[in-house]
Amino acid sequence: MNCDLEAELDALRRESELLDRIHHRAVAHILLYTSDDDEDDEMSSARSADITKDKESTGRGGGLSLPPPSSVETNISAGTHQHKAPSFSLQGPLPATIMEDASSGARRPPSEEVTPALKPSSRRCSEDTSRLQDMERTLVEYKEKVDNLTKANGSLREIVSGLERDLADSNSRNADLQRLLEESKRRERDKSVEVELLEADLQRVTQDLAAHLSEASSLRNQVEELSPMAQGIHDCEVKERRLVSLLCRHRVLLLRAQHRLASQTKRYTAFVEKIADLTRGICGANLGISVGLDELQTEVSSMRQEMLEARMTLQQSHNDKVQLEEENILTMSQQHAEETATWEAERQQHLQAAVAWLEQKKAFEKKKIGWKEEKKKLLKDISDLKSSAAAAPGGRQMAQVPKRSHIRKPLAPTLHQCVREILQVQRGQLVMKMMLRKKNEMHTVNARYDTTTRRLLWYVPGDIGPGRGRGVRIEDVIRIDFGVLARAYLLHRPIGYSSKRKSASLPSYKCFTLWTAERSYDFYSSNLNIVCCFVIALSRLCTNAKRVALTRSQFFVEVVKAKMDEYCRAHRTTRIRMILDGIAKVTRRARIREDTLPVDGHRPSHTSSDG
Repeated sequence: MNCDLEAELDALRRESELLDRIHHRAVAHILLYTSDDDEDDEMSSARSADITKDKESTGRGGGLSLPPPSSVETNISAGTHQHKAPSFSLQGPLPATIMEDASSGARRPPSEEVTPALKPSSRRCSEDTSRLQDMERTLVEYKEKVDNLTKANGSLREIVSGLERDLADSNSRNADLQRLLEESKRRERDKSVEVELLEADLQRVTQDLAAHLSEASSLRNQVEELSPMAQGIHDCEVKERRLVSLLCRHRVLLLRAQHRLASQTKRYTAFVEKIADLTRGICGANLGISVGLDELQTEVSSMRQEMLEARMTLQQSHNDKVQLEEENILTMSQQHAEETATWEAERQQHLQAAVAWLEQKKAFEKKKIGWKEEKKKLLKDISDLKSSAAAAPGGRQMAQVPKRSHIRKPLAPTLHQCVREILQVQRGQLVMKMMLRKKNEMHTVNARYDTTTRRLLWYVPGDIGPGRGRGVRIEDVIRIDFGVLARAYLLHRPIGYSSKRKSASLPSYKCFTLWTAERSYDFYSSNLNIVCCFVIALSRLCTNAKRVALTRSQFFVEVVKAKMDEYCRAHRTTRIRMILDGIAKVTRRARIREDTLPVDGHRPSHTSSDG
């Protein structure tokens, strides 16, 4: 930054020197036309010397460009007063008059400059007057140029002084920054020393921590190894305490017996013989008790030896058991890894099946839209046929069905209409569930609704109860599919299904699917009553899902729709075409019956008359 400022300062100084030279050259030019012949020679020589010096300075590349005279003349003629600080240099061309005066070595005659009016010829006078006018114009122009140059020189001097001040400020700032840099370097050195010390402390602490951790792990292993031995010792001590308590009780009883015998000897002193007999018996009893105590001591020693042997056997069995458990854990981890791999594969299969189902659903929606349009067209055709049949003279008049206004509309389904189905689902029913992990095979499970956890649980009939994860929360169910849209029906039936291969598919009205945000649960039952109970109960309990049917009548309506859709898929037709075909068959049969009737409208009798 200081180098750039110094370079700019040098350039400005060179520009100021060039402006001073140009100013001197302009003054010399002014004096050229006002002085005598000697002064004219001196000024021309000085001017030529200045020009050579300027050329040398410009040859060295240290000047600024002068503006051409044409631009000055245009600015003066336009009368503009916007003065800008021009940049000057000696590389541009000088005015023609100055160059002519500098190059011409001939002296002008003094008579032409001092007394032009005394010449004899008028032509020469007119030339002198025109030359004087040109000189006056050039003189005015050069005066204006000199003023502009002086102004520019003053502004440049101000800029140079400002730059010098900026340079001094920048030098002071650089000194401050240098001082701050040295202080920061010193701080960095101190910090680096502190960091090295801290790193050494950290290494020592990590080594101590690793040693402590290894000691703690070894102590933990020792405690785990000694825990079963301590438990066995504790059990042996408990048994010893029990035996000691028994011995103490026997001794207390013996002491009580001795006290009683002593009291009897004091009371019955008269019966010496009897007391002697009793003493003999007591001595024998004492001998027997001592023998019994010796036997107890031997038994206690033998029990202690057995406890030691049992402790050793327990320790060995514990070690064997720990080894077996570790092997079992390894095998279980391997099995778990295999199960996770199979589950991922089944999940991918499930996702592919879901994508296929969504594509089929989109195709079905498109077909449904086409069916609606066909329905509109066919209804219009039916209305046209009815109107044409009514307008025909021999056509049949369709019977007008009277409106029965007294029939009440069915009320909205209430809870008491589905209590029976909910209770049956709570008791549990046997249904077939599609297992994703077993290639979509159907397995019999016992499904029931748990009111405490609000979950639909299922388990194998032989198990005690549902295991972990075998169930779905009622709040998580977001959709219930029934009929041809059920996933069990779509996956179990092949794509090339036809009416001739009815054994290859499940009935669509006996399948239903529960959808959550993560996966689907597919069920099937051959008993239509069980399917009815599950569909009605789940439609009532699953508040976040769209309800399929809330009453038995609605369910059987959905069953009829499912049968119709299944028939339409098997025969590649639509509901409207199926209904129209049925109407056509009925009308055809009615016409055949009308044709078979006699003219009077009675059926012919099968009995023949005699004449």
